[in-house]
Amino acid sequence: MHPPPDRTATVAPPLRSNLAGVVCYDQDGRAHGRLPTLLVDRSGVRLAMDELPAMDPTVVGIFVSLLIVLLSILVFLRSRTRSRNNVLICGISNAGKTVLYAGLCSGKPVQTYVSIKENQGNCLLANGRSFRLIDIPGNERQRVNIFDNYKATARAIVFVVDAVSFMKELKDVAEYAYTVLADPDTCTRHMPVLFACNKHDDDLAKSSAVIRSNLEKELNVLRKTQTSKLATTEGVQLGHTLGKENKPFEFNDLPQKIEFVDFSAKQGPEAVREWLSKV
Repeated sequence: MHPPPDRTATVAPPLRSNLAGVVCYDQDGRAHGRLPTLLVDRSGVRLAMDELPAMDPTVVGIFVSLLIVLLSILVFLRSRTRSRNNVLICGISNAGKTVLYAGLCSGKPVQTYVSIKENQGNCLLANGRSFRLIDIPGNERQRVNIFDNYKATARAIVFVVDAVSFMKELKDVAEYAYTVLADPDTCTRHMPVLFACNKHDDDLAKSSAVIRSNLEKELNVLRKTQTSKLATTEGVQLGHTLGKENKPFEFNDLPQKIEFVDFSAKQGPEAVREWLSKV
């Protein structure tokens, strides 16, 4: 006798999903939905799932429009940041601005003279970044207009101070520094400023710490004067009031980042280069 056949049910292999959905169109080209997503095994089609609804064209259009607007904003902001690639070199006459400018651009010393117009050149840093340097004359007649012409495209400011003659030029330095720091563009854009204290190789040079302390005191006096002008002058824009009210002026109270560094333009502007690499 033959043994009875095994009637135990064979377990079907597990189902797997084929997720390749295809959009269905009628003769007029209108989308109706997607083909059913099928569950298949090695033997072929086993079971069909419910059809997936087609995405609303209006929703797709809105999504694409928002994406285009977002990309446009990002491109605009990126190009705007790139356009602000100027570094303004400021300071009163004979502070060493042009020597610093030449050292940053070419690394070579130059014969300096009193400038009546700005110098322009490119500065390439070791990290691959580059800036357009604008060496602004220290003469009071030219410097205000030239600063106004370039401040909108400025990324940072290097304010050069003669550390040897600083004490006798303190008032002039402070007045020019106040004009730069209180400028609306400088304040609202939080433009970083480096006070580069030049001629540090001279034994008579004041340290950057001494220069910073004395500038804070003199700027505090100027602030009181400018505040009085704002209170008595109508229709005149004199810039922002520096620092916090009801306390002595400090650079730390300004919205922009202020730093001081000792250096010698003749020996090399490496300290300034290092600062530029971080702005």
